[in-house]
Amino acid sequence: LASDANDLLDEYTKDGIEFEMHKAGVLLAAETRERYEEHCGSLPIFEGFGMHPTHLDSDGVQETEPALNHRIKHGLFFADDRQLEPDSLTRALVKRCEELAVQIRENTKVGRFLDRGTTVTGVVTGTGEQIDGDALLLAAGVWSGPLSKELGAPMPIRPGKGDSVDYSPAP
Repeated sequence: LASDANDLLDEYTKDGIEFEMHKAGVLLAAETRERYEEHCGSLPIFEGFGMHPTHLDSDGVQETEPALNHRIKHGLFFADDRQLEPDSLTRALVKRCEELAVQIRENTKVGRFLDRGTTVTGVVTGTGEQIDGDALLLAAGVWSGPLSKELGAPMPIRPGKGDSVDYSPAP
């Protein structure tokens, strides 16, 4: 997901989808050398997606973020990382989908999936309503994990602060 996110966000903007986004980068700050090295241990994952940080000493940290306490001695700055307001993006995507005559069903429990072979053709809701479609999007937040498992394509989404994707590099 992360490797294509910025390109996708740029495409949304070019398409006129308006949402709150800032291109300020992200600073991972560490007070101790040990914590900094711990952060560095996960860099191969980020770098595998083309995200290469600048390694900062205490002067670099202060220059990047003067409001930080001078106890911060080490940092990793991801200049291309972005921040966005998820609610504004969600509202904008819903608006665009509605403009394209997409039917969105919120707060609707999926009872079971309908399929033809390996193709999902619809769902039966918790109230027994059948919804068929040419294309269906599973966007159930943290519940997407268990639902996708039912489809034989489990997505590694776990609850946390917001949704998160567990990433394990291939052996």
